[in-house]
Amino acid sequence: MADVIVRAKIYPEESESIPSIEKEIRNILRVGEIKIIEIGFGIKLIQVSFLAREDEGLEASEQKINSIAGVRQVEIESVDRALG
Repeated sequence: MADVIVRAKIYPEESESIPSIEKEIRNILRVGEIKIIEIGFGIKLIQVSFLAREDEGLEASEQKINSIAGVRQVEIESVDRALG
């Protein structure tokens, strides 16, 4: 099966936990890009693009991310088939 490019927003429980969440994301996913986005009033989220196996489904990736300490919520923004 092919790979897909997934873009997700990860909402941390606390902004202070972002560095440890980011490090763990890089360990468990095939990360393309990570951005820290400030929503306002000191609230930040992590936007990540990563490769996932199409046949595994998005649930497996969401469960991996949700298992990271300090993650409050995961929101899948988009899924596109990877070329090449």
